[in-house]
Amino acid sequence: MFGLGPRSKKSSGGNHSGQRRRSKSRINDRIDEDLNKPEDTRLGPDDKDRMVYNPGKSLKSSTKDIPYYLRNTSLNSFAFFVLSYLAVYFPGKIASAVLADLSNRGPVIFYHKILFTNITGWESSDAISIFSAPLVVNFIQFVLYFSLFHWTKQREGPYRQFAFWLFLHSMMRAWGSVLPGIAAFEEFGYLAGWLYLNSSIVFGLSMVSIGVLFLLSSIWVLFALETSYSKHLVYKEERLKYLHFFVGLPVLAGSLFILLLHTLSVDFFLRGSGTMPRLGDSMHEMVYLAEFGIVYLAMMMFLPFYREKEFIIVRDLRMLKPQRFWILAALGSGLAFRLFLDKGWFW
Repeated sequence: MFGLGPRSKKSSGGNHSGQRRRSKSRINDRIDEDLNKPEDTRLGPDDKDRMVYNPGKSLKSSTKDIPYYLRNTSLNSFAFFVLSYLAVYFPGKIASAVLADLSNRGPVIFYHKILFTNITGWESSDAISIFSAPLVVNFIQFVLYFSLFHWTKQREGPYRQFAFWLFLHSMMRAWGSVLPGIAAFEEFGYLAGWLYLNSSIVFGLSMVSIGVLFLLSSIWVLFALETSYSKHLVYKEERLKYLHFFVGLPVLAGSLFILLLHTLSVDFFLRGSGTMPRLGDSMHEMVYLAEFGIVYLAMMMFLPFYREKEFIIVRDLRMLKPQRFWILAALGSGLAFRLFLDKGWFW
């Protein structure tokens, strides 16, 4: 009986090793079978949601690529900032021009404001409708672009970031119009004058406007993080850096580019002679662009509230490269915008 002990142990060990070999063989067979299956059947729904769309290359991104990703994200965001500025600028001005034309005011749209050739015999009802029209149009734009942004959050391509800047510009034009209008006495400043608002009410509206932008920034910072196209950019330790490159630098570069266009002398550019435009004429747009600085600072203040939030994003490595078409479109459209509206668009 004692002699059977070692043999039984050996046979027991042999059985275990045989079972391990058979189990390993079955696992390998299953892996081989899975690899031979079509990709759609091999990946589950959760895997597909986390895949990076990068045709012909690895489906993974790396933390080593973060500096490269951030630089290119900043370039792309600059292009979307400028294009969104132009896209939101025109509809409000056109709404004012249409109503002013119906009242025979002779509206002229410039690159920095709207003026009127007929300034006599103004009626309060006409003035209020003309100067409040941009606010209504900008609010409608905000609703549309905000819905567009939520629709694009689950899609690849450049439209998510573009929609973010579209709804942010339209919201700034609607809710942030008080301070630029009062500072330059244009648009909302005209409206306040025709409504006979005293200085205390105007000051109170300015504070309310800034407060609304400040509070809304607590939501906009979350939306800004959701624009990322790689999970590595929204890791907990990388979120502030991503905010700098996606919002801070594009706002600074885009504002400087727009102001550069405002200081450009088209006559000198085309004929080699002419005078430089006065920056004071662009006061409304300068204050408007400066408000983005307030929003950016507020975003950084509210960022810690989302320190523990996890993001599952639709990733697309193509968007982490410079989008040359959009960058060239922003530069070309900005220059065309300035040249076309230099002498005014007469109605």
